[in-house]
Amino acid sequence: MRASRLIAIIMLLQAHEQLTAGEIAGRLGVSDRTVRRDLDVLGELGVPLYSERGHGGGWRLVHGWRSDLSGLTADEAHGLFLVAGSAGRPGLGLEPAVDSALRKLLAALPAATRPDAEAVTATLLVDPGRWGGHAVTPPAQLAVLAGILRAGHRARVRYAGRAARAAGEPARDRDVDPYGLVQKGDVWYLVAGTDAGPRTLRVSRIESVTKLDEPAHRPADLDLPALWAQSRRAVEERMWAYRVRLRADPAIVPILLGVLGARGRLEPPAGPPSRAGAEHVPAAIARQGTAGWTALCASFPSAAVAAADLAGFGARVVVDESPGQPDGVAAHLRRIATELLAQYSPRGTADDTQSRAASSLEADDRQETTP
Repeated sequence: MRASRLIAIIMLLQAHEQLTAGEIAGRLGVSDRTVRRDLDVLGELGVPLYSERGHGGGWRLVHGWRSDLSGLTADEAHGLFLVAGSAGRPGLGLEPAVDSALRKLLAALPAATRPDAEAVTATLLVDPGRWGGHAVTPPAQLAVLAGILRAGHRARVRYAGRAARAAGEPARDRDVDPYGLVQKGDVWYLVAGTDAGPRTLRVSRIESVTKLDEPAHRPADLDLPALWAQSRRAVEERMWAYRVRLRADPAIVPILLGVLGARGRLEPPAGPPSRAGAEHVPAAIARQGTAGWTALCASFPSAAVAAADLAGFGARVVVDESPGQPDGVAAHLRRIATELLAQYSPRGTADDTQSRAASSLEADDRQETTP
């Protein structure tokens, strides 16, 4: 323990040039007396350090003296090589620097630790792509933004959000104060200050980036994790704003959880079941009975997305919603059913089948809405 602490004190003084005994003690979690004893030991071992008394004083190493100790335990060195060597944050433009740093670290490690640290990079492989998908390509502007962040400058980005793209609006330039880059899954986001306050921009939607000569304004109390958490909550509230009560055949609940759990949110229903729930079930399904089925509450971006995800389960999942909603999940499901019947009915009978299906659905609707 003492040897590790002595190395840590040397590393702290090399990094900060001057620290008081109290500051060193606070960083290492020991008492001032322990630090003073350790400093005496370092002096006896020949480490050229000295103290400056008075206001603004502290302990220093002789100018120009550096230790070639890495200060890393074997486990710490292995951890660095695993993380930096395997992932390397591709796309940030730091790959050559990371490789160079690892080579320098390797050279500074004790001979006994060096082979294991070098070999450990072969024990972990990160493949961020999904099964059946293409390899993940970092956004074109990612490395440029990373460089601007490191330089501490403002940036001019040409950006069009999802709503603007959907409306056919062109991207527009905006000047931002970059706060940080966040990787969520295989998607990168820029968290930045704007005239309208902190904003989160998807990097893949940034068409161009220009570094400005002005230094970026970063609030003194900036907390990037907290800003990201706030942004994430706002996005999730928009993404899962449409809540649907369901009843599912217990036999398919595990499949339902697997399919919907990957794209939506599932949870037990909030509050007691609707007293009028049985009236919301189409008559054909009500005759089959849903007693003993599992009640769930699922969240989706919209009713149309909910219907698309639920349609594949057929009559083994029942949507419990008030009848007669023109843009409800049931209305979208009926549209899907009608289109599928028209598309896949045997040749020559499509019109008849579609007509019978429509009549049956209308009859169910009438039965559902009758007081």
